[in-house]
Parts: sequence; C-alpha cells; structure tokens
Amino acid sequence: MSEHDRGLGPPTGFDPDDPSLFLDAPKWPKVVGIISICWAGLGLFCTGCGLAMIPFWSQMMEPTLEGAPLPPTMVMGPLDWALGAIGLGLTFVLLFAGIATAGRKPVGRTLHLAYGVAALPIVAVNIWNALEKNAAMAQWAADYPNNPMAQGQTGPGAAFGVAISVAMILLFGLAWPVFCLVWFGLVKRTPESMTAGVGTGEVV
Repeated sequence: MSEHDRGLGPPTGFDPDDPSLFLDAPKWPKVVGIISICWAGLGLFCTGCGLAMIPFWSQMMEPTLEGAPLPPTMVMGPLDWALGAIGLGLTFVLLFAGIATAGRKPVGRTLHLAYGVAALPIVAVNIWNALEKNAAMAQWAADYPNNPMAQGQTGPGAAFGVAISVAMILLFGLAWPVFCLVWFGLVKRTPESMTAGVGTGEVV
C-alpha cells in the first residue's frame, strides 16, 4: 500500500510544478450562467402570467366593447399559441444552459448556442405577427369607430405604437441570444475556456 493510499502522501501522479495549481478558475461562467437563469426566470414568469390572463380577457373587456368583438391584439390565434409554446421551450433551454454554465459544464455552451440560433427566426416571426395584428387592429378600429378602444388606433399615435412594439421585440428578443452567439461562438469556443485549465493540467 502506497503512502497516498494510507493518507500519508500526495495523490499518485501529483506534480507540484503543475501550472494549473496556481490558476484561478474564470468567473465569467457563473456570471453568464446566473444572468441566463434570471432571464429565463423572468421569461417563465411573464409567459405564465400572460397565459393565465387569457381566460379573463373577454370578461374584463366586455363592459368596454359595446357589442364589438375582442380586438385582434387580444385574441390568441394558432400562430400565437405556437409562438408561445416555442418561446416557453426556449426559455427552459436557456434555464438549463444557465445552470450548466454556472456549474462549468461544457453542455452549457452547446445549449446557449442552440438557444441563440433558435431564437433568431422566432424573433422575426414575432415581428411579422405583431405587424399583422396591428394591421388587423387598425381595420377593427375602422369597423367600430365609436368603440372607446378604437380611439388612438389610427394616425401618428398608432404608427408610434407599432414602432415601439417592434423595438421592444428586437430589444428583449435579440439582446441575450445575440450575446450568447457571439460569446460562445466567437469568444469562448472551447470547454476548457470555462476552467482556464484549472485542475486539468492545461493552461488556456
């Protein structure tokens, strides 16, 4: 039995000159992982609240409709449900990516890249859907001009509202996915970048 096996010496193969023993693991995986977890948590909260409110929309708006149907922006169509389901799935991918990255697991990088790639076309479809709904809302306002909700749905105010909607989708839909693609696709491209060689005998 060796001295190490009896607890009397260093591990077998221990090299006191190993440069990785004098390195600190990089802090960015925990920072990026925690941000992803928080971003995913916010997405789950907002999506959950939005889905929970859908059954109550018609009841809440009925007193102001004056016999008109619900405005298009308050009606969930098949595309809306599909985008919601896909978005919810991507939120879970981001959550798992954040947890894995905070734990310095290489799969965190892969999940972040998958999230970033999948999010780009979803943002494009969301913008198209928002523009279609705003056009339908303008037609609804023209069909029910006396409805209180129709006020402000035409003219410069409506155009400004559309611009704000698109800007919000771009900001919240692209900011983190683009960062993930750049960070994990161009900057930190290897699993070793999460540890900087600490404990591996490699200096990266």
